[in-house]
Amino acid sequence: MPRDGDPFNDFLLRQIVEHGDDAVLITRAAPKEGSGREIIYVNPAFERLFGYTAAEALGRTPRILEGARTDPATRARLRAAMDGKRQVREQILNYTKGGQEIWVDVNIVPLTDPTGEVAYFAAIERNVTAERQLLERTLAGSLQLVMEVLSTYDPVTFKDSLPVRRLAVRLGEAVGVKSAWELDVAATLFMIGAISVPRSVMHHWQEHETLDAVEAEMVERLPEVGAKLLAAIPRLTGVAQTVRYQNKRFDGGGFPGDAVKGSEIPLNARVLALAKAFIREIGAGDAPKHIVDAFRRDKGRFDPDVLEKAAAMLRDFDTAAQQAGEVVEAEPQNLMNGDELIDRIVTTEGTVVLGTGFVLTEAILTKLRHIRRTTTLRGPIRVRRR
Repeated sequence: MPRDGDPFNDFLLRQIVEHGDDAVLITRAAPKEGSGREIIYVNPAFERLFGYTAAEALGRTPRILEGARTDPATRARLRAAMDGKRQVREQILNYTKGGQEIWVDVNIVPLTDPTGEVAYFAAIERNVTAERQLLERTLAGSLQLVMEVLSTYDPVTFKDSLPVRRLAVRLGEAVGVKSAWELDVAATLFMIGAISVPRSVMHHWQEHETLDAVEAEMVERLPEVGAKLLAAIPRLTGVAQTVRYQNKRFDGGGFPGDAVKGSEIPLNARVLALAKAFIREIGAGDAPKHIVDAFRRDKGRFDPDVLEKAAAMLRDFDTAAQQAGEVVEAEPQNLMNGDELIDRIVTTEGTVVLGTGFVLTEAILTKLRHIRRTTTLRGPIRVRRR
């Protein structure tokens, strides 16, 4: 067995690194002032993965692998661990020389010199892009299923989820959120806490009826309940925080009643709060310009920076464009997934099954088919078909 320090042992280790599939880069432990930690070695797998030759990488810093969507919080955790001379493992979004995004699992290990002092760091990086994409597609499909079940369970409560989601995603792009997929998920499931509240209470609240103290507390705690449900799902910690703080005022008021305020509130939650409020006011028939002006006057409600970056988009909000699509008349049995109801769906006895504005999903269509087995629905029904 080769001994430590044996030239043959060193030769074997170098062969393993040189011929391995994982990218390896080694930096000096002490950062150069203002420029980060200098790269002193990269293996061929690094060159293949990131497109930089060894000559191009040596003397530079790992910052060459960062880009617009590299998470600052992850970078900060990596930097803090190295400053503390600790091993650390994270998944981070890196960029190739050509600008391609790559998710890597990076394991950073401190290396000591003969005196026992940490003199270098070795970063072993594995491309996990395919696994991340598969996980996100699986997660997206699962969440879509959850949303369909919820919209079937209580269509009135989840009616606004789609327009809020559309606007929140657009606003997120305008203000430059770093975790757009988390905002998308949070805007889809921001009302998931409603499953803990009796539907009668939710409908009283939606009709602006007076709630007693117990009912009012149930409604107030919807974000907290939703956050707890989502926090139990792997990789949805950020989504849960967005849902938790969706009703928090920028000045610290509102729910939850903690000390968090201003920029401490997750950016995605600040964006979602604005999207929800705008869609609510548009639904009440107010003009976009009047809504923006009212939001500006309500000091402390919204993040002023987010509001100003979104103001032009909101003022130019085209209700007709949001309703783009061909208006058609369809018999109940010919309704399609994605149809948006212009007319209510009503039984021949006059019972309202679904109101206007709902977007039909496969789950709702299945429910309508079951209803048609026991009663007759009036037709034709006008829908907006995209």
